Amino acid sequence: MLTHAVGLICLLGATVLATTITRSWLDRVGLLAGLLVGVWLVQPEPLLVGSLATVVITSQLARPRWTVVGMIGAGLLSGGWANWLYAGGWPWGLALVAGGAAPAVAARLTLTRSGFATVRTREEAFCTVGALSLLVTMTPVVSTGWRSAVALNLPARTTGPGADGPWLVSVMLGMLFLGGVHSLWRRQ
Repeated sequence: MLTHAVGLICLLGATVLATTITRSWLDRVGLLAGLLVGVWLVQPEPLLVGSLATVVITSQLARPRWTVVGMIGAGLLSGGWANWLYAGGWPWGLALVAGGAAPAVAARLTLTRSGFATVRTREEAFCTVGALSLLVTMTPVVSTGWRSAVALNLPARTTGPGADGPWLVSVMLGMLFLGGVHSLWRRQ
């Protein structure tokens, strides 16, 4: 499940970040450069992808005028998605085209349709993808710590219901916390 969440963060993060594009040529170059570097460097690992998405999305929430950073981040995540597709068995050329297609379409629609990605919609998408990426970043560490604690304190139980269940509680509590923070942030 965590593997699929990594692919989802790459796809959603690249698509949402691509909506920060402006008519500047620098944004287009940033998207393409990010894609090329992302294919080379961004492997589909939870810690790397989650941290990258969290940092770039946080920078876009804090400094929305840094569109080049958003476009580079969109390229990096789309390169990560191409790598994720390739690791899943897709042919390399098709994975590369699919990796660049979603952010390219989102960027094109943002430039051609004024109501496609409003500021409010974009901020809510940033919060959603940021929360998911933060949870994916934390999940391997929390799950390893939980398994260690369970192994030290309880009799060994490696099969049956509840053997891999602690991550679900962590995800639910994290989503509740982030939903409350988002609600408070929206009231201001």
